[in-house]
Amino acid sequence: MLGKNSPSASEKFWRRGIRSGENITIIATIVGIDPGTNTGIAVLDLHGRLIHLSSKRNIGKSEIIRRVTKFGKPLIVTVDVAPAPRNVERIASSMGSILFLLEKSISTKEKNDIVKRFKRKYKKEFGIELKIGNRHERDALAASVKAWKGNNYLLRKVNNALHRRGLERIFDNVVEILVKGESENITNAISEVLKGRKLRKRIKRRAHAKKRKKKRIRVKRKRRGKG
Repeated sequence: MLGKNSPSASEKFWRRGIRSGENITIIATIVGIDPGTNTGIAVLDLHGRLIHLSSKRNIGKSEIIRRVTKFGKPLIVTVDVAPAPRNVERIASSMGSILFLLEKSISTKEKNDIVKRFKRKYKKEFGIELKIGNRHERDALAASVKAWKGNNYLLRKVNNALHRRGLERIFDNVVEILVKGESENITNAISEVLKGRKLRKRIKRRAHAKKRKKKRIRVKRKRRGKG
């Protein structure tokens, strides 16, 4: 099991690279949850890379939310069964996430196949074996990979559109708008993200200007006091 004190190679990569990147302050994630007495949690980024995989006994809703939100903003939450359990629905709702619904539960054979292929990809990328601690971690990972593949067509289209414009840095933001149905198409979603960024920059500049103005006033007052 990959616990708090035993991060995966991809989690180390995330901490070293994505988390500290100048242009990225938070990333959107896909979260697979296998609820129960022993809860499995898997977190992928939107490129299908594993960020976190763990399981723990007797953890509640607040602990699950705390664990997954430290790695980014959960955009999609999913499970390996249909229909989704009510407690997972509540977790997704609390985080403002979209619940990825399955038409039918994932069979044990399919889960094993999904994880087997993922482990091969993981070893190729990081050069080490990905160890799955138990079936709860396997189920959570299989669910998250299934959700990522279910959105892969949209993700590829967004990636290609942004690559042509040299705007790869806003990938997560554009995908979030589209997945949540807040924009009709990719072009509009890109425009909305860019407008939002420009607005935040203006607000930030105004805040800095106010701080500088207050600082100048304090300096003038000090000088007058000395005089």
